Amino acid sequence: MGAKKERIAIPTKNQSKKYHKELIRLYGIWGELTASAVVGEAAAPDSVLHDYFVWEDSKAAHEYRLIQARGLIRSVRVFLRLNGKTSKLGHVFVHVPSEDGGEGSYHTREVIAKNVDMFGRALVQLERSLLSAHEAVEEMRLLAPRRKRRAISTLGQTIGRAQEQARQLEPAPV
Repeated sequence: MGAKKERIAIPTKNQSKKYHKELIRLYGIWGELTASAVVGEAAAPDSVLHDYFVWEDSKAAHEYRLIQARGLIRSVRVFLRLNGKTSKLGHVFVHVPSEDGGEGSYHTREVIAKNVDMFGRALVQLERSLLSAHEAVEEMRLLAPRRKRRAISTLGQTIGRAQEQARQLEPAPV
């Protein structure tokens, strides 16, 4: 399919600790963190955060265009108009992770449904997304005032049931 994308280096455990420590320090100074403030701080070559970012403008611009392209691809949706009412059915193109950890690619739902391997990889991505959603809900539950915790817990349970159902699916074509 597509050419293998050059991967941005993933920080080592020690580098991650260094970055986390610096972000906590900056939060203590600023009282908040914004992406633009962090990039501004990291722009100085002697900043602890400097080496985390891509500073070669042509490479950074290309990475940004890839982010834009992914958004453009995901923006194509299918709608059904029946009896004067419009319902969104979902995305036309669905991301399927690559087997080798590369960029992955987008395919129509019909193609994925007929390909056991693609369906399985898309299912793994769904499980990861549900795990992220469950973790985000749990964070909110811990932060929420007591009166909101029950509703947030119910949402977490709903996501938990969806996770369980996703685990029970077999990667077989529909």
